[in-house]
Amino acid sequence: MSENTITLYPSNWLYNAGVVGLLNNLENNYPNENSPKNLAQICEDGTVIIDRNIFKNLNTKARFIEGVDKISIYRKGMYRNFLTTEDEKKLFIDFVKSLGSVENRDNCGLCNYGYYLPLGKVNEINNGQRSNKKFLNRIKEFNFVHNTIMGPTVDKFPNAFWNNKRGTKICHLCNFLILHHHIALTSLAFYEDIFINALSFKVMYELNKLIIETYGNMNREEAKNKREILATSVIEYSRKIKSTLGIWTGMNIEIVSKYKVKNEKGQWDDRIEYFSLPSDVIKIISDRGIASALSELGEFRILNIVLNRKYSDLIEIAYKLLRESTKDFDKRNKRLIDNLFYRWDNRKNLTQTANKILLLYTLIEEKIKRS
Repeated sequence: MSENTITLYPSNWLYNAGVVGLLNNLENNYPNENSPKNLAQICEDGTVIIDRNIFKNLNTKARFIEGVDKISIYRKGMYRNFLTTEDEKKLFIDFVKSLGSVENRDNCGLCNYGYYLPLGKVNEINNGQRSNKKFLNRIKEFNFVHNTIMGPTVDKFPNAFWNNKRGTKICHLCNFLILHHHIALTSLAFYEDIFINALSFKVMYELNKLIIETYGNMNREEAKNKREILATSVIEYSRKIKSTLGIWTGMNIEIVSKYKVKNEKGQWDDRIEYFSLPSDVIKIISDRGIASALSELGEFRILNIVLNRKYSDLIEIAYKLLRESTKDFDKRNKRLIDNLFYRWDNRKNLTQTANKILLLYTLIEEKIKRS
């Protein structure tokens, strides 16, 4: 944190999703050169640096009160308890504009740093009004005020996110950031939302953008399991960047899944689950050569063989394909080919497909030897 900027470091998934959601919102809704999107920078070291002037440039009334940017929080959606009166609507506009003056004054259960308004600014915002003091007091701990789905109430802890506590202390800046977390989520079939969480905002930003482009609004027939979604996102990202994921491949990259299930009373409960791939598998599929080979094949059955670490099966498959390629087209083992391949390009030229699989195996073996 400096006089002109604030540095954001990755923390827990909810906070991370809030930062990524803010970045997405700025990019999608502020296309002009002088817009707030240019006041937030994603750095190679995994941090995000935001200019303190960003809060003055945002049209808070349009974004949060009127819902022009689809983040309406006044008596709507999961944030419907955040603002409850007309006075609080006016207060919130002043609150956001003042966030440019935050200082590291106390701890925070979300970001682990704690960015609070100066005490003088708090007193200025309160201005002796009882409703204002009530608002600032309500948002000092994470609870159902911040999120009607995940925020705990006195007698219910939807996901044990806070270790069965009623809440956790949350700083003024995090109060603003987590209002964007839903923007970073990708909606899948069966009322499920997912977010790829990592230890780098750059990695999270790119991977979640990929899954939105690839898997957003899937129907039930197209739905993939979370392992495939995470793996293909890492693969495509590795193909697009100039180098591999580097140090991030040795750290945890996970999918956070938020979904609904019916309880014994027939009511819908919210659940949150976490899924990750082993670090050695991440290292393999994030290698540029391996990622390109997997992407070119484009077969989930081959991908799952790699994810299951059954690399020797690739040789066996390639051998069977070469054997089938010597037969007449009508005499080929159609069941074998149907069970392995979805794409017609891989079905029609078995020799070429076998060579691609052998190349994939060779690249994996070389990667393992170098590790």
